[in-house]
Amino acid sequence: MEWPLYNEINDDPESHGIYNYLPLFFDSMSSIIDYLNGETKIYLLESALSSLSEYEKQIHQRFSDYQSDTQP
Repeated sequence: MEWPLYNEINDDPESHGIYNYLPLFFDSMSSIIDYLNGETKIYLLESALSSLSEYEKQIHQRFSDYQSDTQP
């Protein structure tokens, strides 16, 4: 194929962090939380939560940017 981005990801997907985008391509995915019972408590520091929110915004922005890419 003549798609540079596709070829780069195909050659070495882990170096490009493609796994970060998997939730954007699937309706649902399993996570460690799926295996916890209803009484399990998870504690997050406020700073961790804001960092996670910012990271999620960046992933959505990158996905949006790549959707408008003009590669064939």
